[in-house]
Amino acid sequence: IPKPLLPVGGKPILEHALSRLEEAGIADITISVHYLADQIEHFIEARESQAQIVTLHEDRPLGTAGALGRLGPPPSGSNLLVVNGDIVTQVDFATMRAFHDRHDYDGTIAVIRHDTDIPFGVVRHGDDGSFERVDEKPVLSHFVAAGVYLLSPAFAGLVARGEAMDMDELLNLGHEVGLSIGLF
Repeated sequence: IPKPLLPVGGKPILEHALSRLEEAGIADITISVHYLADQIEHFIEARESQAQIVTLHEDRPLGTAGALGRLGPPPSGSNLLVVNGDIVTQVDFATMRAFHDRHDYDGTIAVIRHDTDIPFGVVRHGDDGSFERVDEKPVLSHFVAAGVYLLSPAFAGLVARGEAMDMDELLNLGHEVGLSIGLF
């Protein structure tokens, strides 16, 4: 079974994603497929969809952002909402879009806070090896990508057709060329 079809809460992960997208008023959905694509296509065919759903076949895996190079230009002024097919999320897409527009970002990354407990005393030191202090059992807190991205057409233009690229590479490249990116 491809990961997007694994059941969570009584229905496939992909059903959770498609239902949330349709509830948000997304009318056109493209699903990039490669491994066990026929199972995903059968699932889509059997589903009573509100949105127009098409599959985009990857001859070889193109990474988490590579399919964007095969989409062609989006309609004028349209952004691309990219949702990993193997996540269940409660991201409010309309609120994310409003945040993206309000800040006039070229890209917005949905993030979640992830804490890592260090079960030891962390010794802080200078470059010369001299002791500075001990932080006892600190908690490191970071934002991590939640697998949901809202991207302007400028981002899609950074991915060459057929080029394998992961989302971290695309976001880093966008940042390098001066595109503005926010965290939601």
